Amino acid sequence: MTPPAPRHELDRYGHALWHAAYTSAVRHGIWKPHFALGLETLASAAAQYVRAAMAGGSDDPDLRTLRVIIREQLFQWHLIDDERLPELRPDGVDPDIARACGLPPTVH
Repeated sequence: MTPPAPRHELDRYGHALWHAAYTSAVRHGIWKPHFALGLETLASAAAQYVRAAMAGGSDDPDLRTLRVIIREQLFQWHLIDDERLPELRPDGVDPDIARACGLPPTVH
């Protein structure tokens, strides 16, 4: 199956999450073409979260709320095993969201 392309432009973080979630959905037999718009929204939100967290915004209440929402969706797409909040990486990014967005596992 040829993966669909996002309708709107995504940055590298968004594209990485798009690919990871699409691949997971196909592997779990849950992909439906009408999911594309929702997946695009998730990919865009996760990319925005990563950029904001890396810019030092991890204490922002709105960013913390966005983190929880993204984690709920990552769980639904079978990209994480549970929705519990792990400790943030040194760069301020949630480690599971970072992985889904293609960031390296360790930060120096």
